[in-house]
Amino acid sequence: YKVTGVQTCALPISTAIDWSPEMELLLLGGYTDTNTVSTNDMWFLLMNELGDVVEKRKLTTDTDEEKLTSAIFYNEKIYFTSIVGGEDLVYGMLEYDNVDINFKWGRKIPNPLNYKFVDAELKIDDYESIYIYATENNVSTSNNEKVTLIRVDLSNYADIVWAKRLSPASTTFTTLTGIGLSIDVFNNINIAASVTTSSNSFVDVVKFKHDGTILQDSRVLVNQTFIGKTTAVDSSRSEEHTSELQSPCN
Repeated sequence: YKVTGVQTCALPISTAIDWSPEMELLLLGGYTDTNTVSTNDMWFLLMNELGDVVEKRKLTTDTDEEKLTSAIFYNEKIYFTSIVGGEDLVYGMLEYDNVDINFKWGRKIPNPLNYKFVDAELKIDDYESIYIYATENNVSTSNNEKVTLIRVDLSNYADIVWAKRLSPASTTFTTLTGIGLSIDVFNNINIAASVTTSSNSFVDVVKFKHDGTILQDSRVLVNQTFIGKTTAVDSSRSEEHTSELQSPCN
């Protein structure tokens, strides 16, 4: 897949796509190692309804790789998540002024002790709270063992309001991967995680209130059997998640 003027060889798979009806623009995003400052620079591309490229932009740091994991339009701005350096989580905002795609701000959440972030996505609710859902990999075992849900508020300089780290109550699972984040009509947050054990596979689904309180916790087995209260939540380690202001190279 090539876009004329962006680069000279095929891009990796696009990791983000969204449509803004207000701006009548399609957003594509991903990462590439072509003509980059460092490995895997993030890229963003805006197209009109005819498929014409309107504007494009790369974001990079001086030395680390930056893998874009999600990007969405909200109030005619672009919000994104990225894994930087193969371990840290970055979220930020871009703005298109009808001429350029401008980087406005970004914040980094350093990887928790003995873990690294390997994937993330974001959603924004009606109260302008950003919810970031990420998978954590244990660097000692190389297994995905935790997922994290983080709330940040745009009205509070995008600082972290609360963070919850979750893992299955069973200690016999072999891998855990965050697979879904959604916000319902009541502004409750729903997350889903795919869990694999030595003998079975299932999906854990957890519903949170806006304040971080768990409303419901269910497990869906491959035979569609529902079992309640299966996920352990560690909120005592929320303090480990702190954000740092970032200014990537352009």
